[in-house]
Amino acid sequence: MAPGSHFLLSSTMEFTFTKRNNRKLLHEGYAYVMDRTKADNVTIFWRCEKRGECKGRLKTVNDVLEGRPSTHSHPPSVARCLALKTVGDIKQRAKQSLVWQHTLQPITGFCRCDVSFMLRTVEPGDVTTTCPQLVISGQNLSCTCQTTNTASPPATVRWEGRDSEKLVKTNVQREDNGTQFTCHVTWAGRVYTSITYTLIVAVEPGSVTTTCPQLLISGQNLSCTCQTTNTASPPATVRWEGRDSEKLVKTNVQREDNGTQFTCHVTWTGRVYTSINYTLLTTNTASPPATVRWEGRDSEKLVKTNVQREDNGTQFTCHVTWAGRVYTSINYTVEGPSDVVISLTDAGSNGSSVITLSCNTTGVVYPSVNFTWSTGVCHNETHAARSSTCTASLHAEDDGKSVTCTAINSNDSRISVSTSVTLRIDGAGNIFILTSDSHSTTSAVLGPVVGAAVAVVVAAVIAILFVVLIKKRRRKIKKAPEKTIRSPPCQDSEFEDHINVVYESSDTAGPKSSSTTSHWNKQVCTRKYEDIPSEGYYSQIRQMATGKTFAESDRCLTMNLYSN
Repeated sequence: MAPGSHFLLSSTMEFTFTKRNNRKLLHEGYAYVMDRTKADNVTIFWRCEKRGECKGRLKTVNDVLEGRPSTHSHPPSVARCLALKTVGDIKQRAKQSLVWQHTLQPITGFCRCDVSFMLRTVEPGDVTTTCPQLVISGQNLSCTCQTTNTASPPATVRWEGRDSEKLVKTNVQREDNGTQFTCHVTWAGRVYTSITYTLIVAVEPGSVTTTCPQLLISGQNLSCTCQTTNTASPPATVRWEGRDSEKLVKTNVQREDNGTQFTCHVTWTGRVYTSINYTLLTTNTASPPATVRWEGRDSEKLVKTNVQREDNGTQFTCHVTWAGRVYTSINYTVEGPSDVVISLTDAGSNGSSVITLSCNTTGVVYPSVNFTWSTGVCHNETHAARSSTCTASLHAEDDGKSVTCTAINSNDSRISVSTSVTLRIDGAGNIFILTSDSHSTTSAVLGPVVGAAVAVVVAAVIAILFVVLIKKRRRKIKKAPEKTIRSPPCQDSEFEDHINVVYESSDTAGPKSSSTTSHWNKQVCTRKYEDIPSEGYYSQIRQMATGKTFAESDRCLTMNLYSN
């Protein structure tokens, strides 16, 4: 055995490196490369470096030979093993120093010499990563740390805490946002450079939705918002196309707007992430159908029979339910009118035949009144909330024509009131009206003067007749003899004109209407009382037994004999 080569032929194992920087085992003049490793990572099976030519094998556990190597098909080469070992050492030393000096030991058949190498080196350059700027929540992170140059001798690139240049993290979550990772480049026995990567976890905007209604009724306003299902990180920009806002507003939507399309875009991380289209649909009829109900009633029809005056002012509320909510409501209240009056406001002065009648309501009216006049009378009408006017042209043949004004509650046509007047034209062409109860309201050029004169004459005649009748009545009363007591029962005919109501003895009893009872009480009354005339009226009676007089009977109610 040649000096300096004993370690190559002994059972001691030496390790060097391949061109790819993998380990190579030297033992007894043979060189082995790694074939495979068991799962425990300490048991390694080696094969002869002459692959395909030699089936030599050996096994190590924790880099200690276990068992005997198998037979090789070629002789060992001590010189080759020495060369492999020397080159391997040179590479390892070059990592620590750019100048390497080594003295080769003398071996039989070889010369001893000292060699010095000046290696050509290439620095690693800058360090970069392939890591993404953003990682979406739920995705995996996989990236590499690397140098811009292929260093010579080679540099070692490792992520801190990991024995690899590759960084892997599965199922990244929002909580991982901001996590930092550092990569080191080691070259020539020192940390040449480092880089830090900060993980930014992005939350996608998700789906885009709108709050826009499915259907709008003509005349309504459109106001809705475009929005994302997630709160994006970094924030997303949501805009309706042609508008600088996520809110879509359109007032007074009409039927012509039906089918108009609006588009909303979601921009995230510098690009249009997603979009949504909204088509405006309009209708005059609610769709889906609305439910219309009177409050307290299961119908859209309001029915109340036998409406009385006491119901005046009663309020009813109708609700329109649509799309699961009360869409709108309306109150219905009916009140008045209680009466209506026609007056003559313009009687055609200066000989004109054109008159103006005014119709006005009285009492409280709610909500308002609709007026109608007799057909064919007015050639012009005006209407206000509680009054109306009728302008008509009259001729001589219109004398005695009746004009009717009707006031109708605007909410309930069943509540109405009417009044009529009669148009009169006298021989002088004066126009006045007579109301339905024969009261006249005159308004003409000579009408007031003539009317006043006639009224004075009529009043004087009536006063004279009244005085004459009073005097005649008093004379009859003075001549009439005082009635005496009648012992026999009185006849029905003598009292039937002034005894008209008979009461029971009880004060609370009601009147008896039977003819038998009435006759019996007349007889009793005659025997106990007599009437006393007073100023033309039998307003007192005298009790026969005591002679006392009473304002009225305790059993009988008397009345004036001369009532007619």
